[in-house]
Parts: sequence; structure tokens; C-alpha cells
Amino acid sequence: MKKILFIVIAIFFAQSVLFAQCNPDLNYTDPGFYPDTITNIPPAVVGEAYSTVINAVIPTEVELQGYTLVVDSVRVFSILNLPSNLTYTVNTNSGFWLANTNGCFTIEGLPGVESIGLNELEIVLDYRITFFGMAYEVPDTLKGYKLIVSNEPISAVTKYGEESSTSDNFVGENGNVSNTPSISSSGKIFQFPTVQTISIGNITTNSATFNGSIVDNGGLSILQSGFCWNTVSNPTIADQIHTGYYQDGVYSANITELDYNTEYFVKAYAENAKGVSYGDEVSFMTLAGDLPIVSSTPISNITTTSAISGGTVTSDGGLPATARGVYWNTSLNPTIVNSHTTDGAGIGIFSSSITGLIPGTTYYLRAYVTNSQGTSYGNQLSFTTISPCAGVSPPVGYGIVSSSGKCWLDRNLGASNIASSSTDVNSFGYIYQWGRATDGHQEITSVTTTTLSSVNTPGHSDFILAPDEPFDWLINQNDNLWQGVYGINNPCPSGWRIPTASEWEEERLSWNSNNSVGAFNSPLKLPMTYYRQGPNGLLFTGGGSGNYWSSTINESAIYVNSLRFTTGSSSIDGWRRADGRAVRCIKD
Repeated sequence: MKKILFIVIAIFFAQSVLFAQCNPDLNYTDPGFYPDTITNIPPAVVGEAYSTVINAVIPTEVELQGYTLVVDSVRVFSILNLPSNLTYTVNTNSGFWLANTNGCFTIEGLPGVESIGLNELEIVLDYRITFFGMAYEVPDTLKGYKLIVSNEPISAVTKYGEESSTSDNFVGENGNVSNTPSISSSGKIFQFPTVQTISIGNITTNSATFNGSIVDNGGLSILQSGFCWNTVSNPTIADQIHTGYYQDGVYSANITELDYNTEYFVKAYAENAKGVSYGDEVSFMTLAGDLPIVSSTPISNITTTSAISGGTVTSDGGLPATARGVYWNTSLNPTIVNSHTTDGAGIGIFSSSITGLIPGTTYYLRAYVTNSQGTSYGNQLSFTTISPCAGVSPPVGYGIVSSSGKCWLDRNLGASNIASSSTDVNSFGYIYQWGRATDGHQEITSVTTTTLSSVNTPGHSDFILAPDEPFDWLINQNDNLWQGVYGINNPCPSGWRIPTASEWEEERLSWNSNNSVGAFNSPLKLPMTYYRQGPNGLLFTGGGSGNYWSSTINESAIYVNSLRFTTGSSSIDGWRRADGRAVRCIKD
């Protein structure tokens, strides 16, 4: 094939060559080299004089990275892999060919035995070009010429790897060419090798074993042999190829990286100095493959929010297992739409770390593995995360319940029972002024007083009214009250405390609706409550809203954040410390 040379700029140094005359063939007009690399150059015989001419038509310009470069001249700088005792000479005295001229060079000499076989020539060219007004010498390499050297006379070939148009001509030991086979003293005739494609075996989804045989080498050494294949009929060595150097007899090759469920066409081939021969075509189908197989690993290391599982992929179904892991959900038969891990690929054992779980919750889990045929699941397992109430003993008169990863009392302080409805008055409980201890003021029947307290413990059971800002029952506000399990005046049983605003918010966001219905449907079964106003002592007993203290001081620094919900909404906002609101305790 003609080659218009595309070159990369690099400074190259000069080298001298021998110069002699060959006569350029002016019939060639298109830039390139003749014969081209497909037509190739003639073969050579050890010890016999060899001479061949390669013609060149020099271009006037070349394209490089979008730029048009002006060619001044070209020369042959060197020829790599040239057989021993062969040299080359150029037809010009300077060694350079000017642009838009015809040139030629001769390869000649007596090939040596050390060059027997296939010699792949690399012709290094030196271009003199003009680029933005600057002169450069830049290199390029012409590849593709194959010079076959044999220790026996061989027939003429015009195209590498193909029988020539004079394939009925034979060359004998005396070097004469005739229209009838030339027979050596031993009766040997030199011709193409004979090869058979025997069979295809060990077929899987992505591999197979090809079997072939060289029946006859054609009286010449085998240069290379093997198999060629494609997904369309009549493959050649221009397609996918496995090359070996089998000389005779049966040979095999294990071919991998095939596509599954695909038809392939295969031919054995062998090459000697005369050319390439093919065996008969054989076709086969790779296997379609199956779904992979996986089993689930028993669950371990269960905590309140995590666990460890995994699986074992025992079969990939004959196709690459591209993904594996575990799925889990709070309902049966978890699938890809549920939470999952991704833990590598392939056959074998894998471990999966499951995180982000809800305490005290039952989960269902299955290992999975995926290949191009689909996804397979392992056996379903179930487990329950550890409840935050595990090992916790309820205080006298109360039960305990887990919600939002925390352990809570099952009812409000002072309530006689768990709420049976959102308006169950027996579940409303006490209403505390923020920061006060259980001293009787929390009773809905307590009397009121207008005298503010100067100490954290007033020493009486009256509900203290605070009609003026900062609306606190204390003369001097104390932000340290009710802070933690050991906080001052903590009204909760020992080991329990007032929840923070963040804990209330996490609980509120877990409800199935943002109102009193969601509050009651939660594990805490929060009911409506009594409510008493701090400025005037007015008591609301109708259960129109739920009001629960937190221990968190509001950003105003005057009020305290409180959970409040009605039949229409819920929120956490700042409220007066003198107000009377319910308390639900949380385990520290």
C-alpha cells in the first residue's frame, strides 16, 4: 500500500551512505514507494546475488497536526533489520531526493545464513522541511516490507502472504523456473504448505481450544503457523490471530477472551517462504452462560446500627461476575431497589459491612451476585439490631420503649398509664415549670404565687407566676438547670434525663405525619398534654396541643426550646421558662 508519510518534528543527525545509480521509473506519479508494502519485495536465497529496486515519488508537502509543511527533500537515513551482507544505495550523488521528483534505491548483496527467515525491514527516512519559515530535518520510519531469506531456492511471490499470479511456476534446486514442477534429486517439490483445521473443543462462554495440523510444509521451513478467527465467515491473518511456530503435525491453542453466545469462524493457517495456506473453515458457538450462584453468610457483629454479613459466589455461570454484595430491607425479599453494598467481583468469599441501621429493628438480608445474564440472590436471613433499651431496667411505675435509636420512658412523668389515644387525659402527666424539681408545683391543682424565687429550690409547691420578661420563675435565670442526668433539679428517675432539642427533632422527623397523629403513632405514643401559662397561671386542660420540655436553651438566651404539636402541625420553638409543660425522660 502506498504510504504518504506523516511525521513528528525532531532534530536528526546526518549519516553517510553509499551512492550508486539506479534508474527511477517515471511511470510512477503519485507520492509514495513502489513496490508498496503489500506487493512487497522479492525473496532472497543464501549465497546467491540479490538485487531489488524500490522507487520513490517525493511529495511537495505533508500535513502535520493541522499544518501544511513544505518538503524540500528526502533521503534514506538507514534501513533497520537488513539481512547481513546486504547494503543499500541511492541513485543521487547527494543522497537526497528533491520534492516532486522521482528517485530510487537498490538493496543488494549476498545474504548470509544468519538471516534465514522473515526479516521485517524498517526504512528510516530523513525529511528536510520548511515550517514557519524555519528549516528542519525530521525523521519518519516506513514499515511493512518483509524480506524472506531461505537456504533453498523459492518460487516468485508478488504479494506477501498470497500466492503469486505465476503460482504454477516452480523453482528447483538448480534455480531454474518453469511451468512444470522442478523436482530435486530427492524428489522434493517446493510449494505452499498444506494445513487442516481439525476441530474446536473445550468450548465455554469465553474460551475454546482450536486444533489444527500441518500436513505438509511444501518442502520449505514453516515461518509461522496458528489460527485466525472472526465473527464473520472466511477469516484471514488480517483478523484475530494466534501465532505459533509449529513445524509439522497436530497443534492446538487455547483461545480466551471470546464473547459469550457468539458464533465464530476459524481457520488453521501456516506460512512458508512461498506464502500462506489456510485449512477449511470451522464454525462454533460459545456458550450462552447461566445465572451465577451465591449463598448468604450468617450475620454477625450486630450492634444498634450495624452488622456484618456477606456471601460466597460458588459459580459465575460461565460469565464474569461483575458485582456482588448484600441487599437488606425491613420487609421480606430485599432487591436492588433497597439498601445494598458493593463488595468486589468474581468468584469467592466476600464480606459486607451493613451500616445506617435503626436500633431495635428487624431486617431481612440476601447476598447477591450479577453477571451479564442477570442477578442471583442467596438465601434470605433476618436479624434484629440491638435495642438501645437492651439491659436497661425500667424505673418503678414506668416501662421503657425504643425510638429513634434512644431508650425512653413509655409515658410522661406523672402519667398513670401509656396513652390509649391522643386525648387520653390519664396519660397527660405532670406539667413542670422549666428547671424546677418535683416539689408539687407540677400538679394541675397547685396554687399560684407572684413571688419570684431567688434560689433554685423555692421550698414550696406553688406555681410561680412571671408576668414580665424574661418570664422566668427565678429572679436570676440559671441555664445550668436540667442539664444532663446529674443536672440541677433533674425531675427524671435516676439514670434518666430531659431530652435535648436535637433528640426531640430526630424523634419528630421519624413520625409518619407531622402532627398529633404522627406523635401518637410513634413508639413513644406521645399524647396531647395539659398546659399552664407562666404569666397568669391559666390552665388548659382540653388537650388541644402537646407540649414537651427539652433541656436546650433557645438562641434568644431567654426562652427554652420545646416540642409542640397540634392536630395540624408540629415544631420545636422557644417558650417561657415559667410555663407549665409535660416531661418525657430519656435514658442517658
